Amino acid sequence: MMEMTKYEIEAANRLIEKQELIAKPKNARDKYDFLRVKEIDSLAIANAIQNYRKAWRNYRKIGHGIPLFTKRVTVGLIKLTANTQDKKSLS
Repeated sequence: MMEMTKYEIEAANRLIEKQELIAKPKNARDKYDFLRVKEIDSLAIANAIQNYRKAWRNYRKIGHGIPLFTKRVTVGLIKLTANTQDKKSLS
């Protein structure tokens, strides 16, 4: 059996660290200071982790490129401006 190289050991350690980080919302909150704000509850973090996993699972199944994570607010603003333009053109 061949021994692992230094690069392989570091890659395995990074993978283990990422898996532990997304295993529970508490782990993510402990690692990143910006998640310790009162407005961000554990349910929001859990939903974000679940969406992250689902995006990569769909990528592996379907294979339509790497998942792009966009903000919903941006999409809502585009729809809002499109609706206001339609109303102006109708009047």
